[in-house]
Parts: sequence; C-alpha cells; structure tokens
Amino acid sequence: MSGTVTVSPGVDLSPNNNSFTFNDTIITGGIVVDGAPFAGTINVPAITGGSVNETTIAGSGTVNSFTATGETNVPGVLHKTFSATLSGSFQRVGGTVIVTLTGSATITCIVPPAGTFSGNVTVVVHALFVPTAGNGLSGTDPAVPEGSPVTAATFAGTFVAAGT
Repeated sequence: MSGTVTVSPGVDLSPNNNSFTFNDTIITGGIVVDGAPFAGTINVPAITGGSVNETTIAGSGTVNSFTATGETNVPGVLHKTFSATLSGSFQRVGGTVIVTLTGSATITCIVPPAGTFSGNVTVVVHALFVPTAGNGLSGTDPAVPEGSPVTAATFAGTFVAAGT
C-alpha cells in the first residue's frame, strides 16, 4: 500500500503534538472473515489521527476510526462486497512505521455462495515514512536555521490482515 500523509504543525527535533491526515488511497489485497474469502481492491478513505510529543527521532499516536470498502464482481460468476471499520495506533522510529488496526469486517457474497459473513479483524501495516516537505531538522538546534518541520510525506509499505 502507498499514499501520502500531511502532518500539522509538523515533525521536527522538538516534541510536538501533531495531527495527521493520510489521504485516501486504494489497496489490493485479500482477507478471510468468518470463513468467507475476499480478494480485490479496497477503497481506504482519508484517515486522521494524532500524536503526543512526536519528534524526528520517534513518535506514537492514535488512528481514528474509518471504514474501508471493496467490491469484486465477475458477472454471473462471483460478486462480493467488503466493509471494515477500523481504528488503532502507530509507532514510528525514524522513517519506519508500524500501524496496528482492529475492528469489525463484513463480507457479503451475492453470487455464490450467497450470505453475509462478519467477524473481528486485525490489520498490521509495516511502512516507510519518507518526507516530501520539510527536513525535520528545525526545533532545538540553532546551528540548523534552514531546518523545517516535516509537514508532508509518502507512506509506503505492506500489510497483513487476519479475520475471525
């Protein structure tokens, strides 16, 4: 999965309480919920959250609740929809981020076998946070006057999802 994230007021050398928005993206993947498999594209809306005392060196915080949805349709052969409501937390050390999300998911099978399957789901994302605006060197070092807080970055990595 990959996307872009904006951070305010920004990540630098001094501890800041930040808010972030991970812009909407589309991921491709699969999951099994209550015995029903789903594979296809999943639409992830803009996700918000925040951190406390985050610095360039490290940070942690919360990921607010959001709902991801998907659909796979091969007319006359297979038609399934997917929906998951998730929230959680993140840990970042340097540019490495681990996001842990938990919540509930539903897979609806329209063509065969018909039915609705629901359960709990956990998603773990391992990603890189690569600044695209700011260098994160401002804050506490007067020797780096050209430093500026990181206010935007790319976020790219992989995810593992497990449902019950």
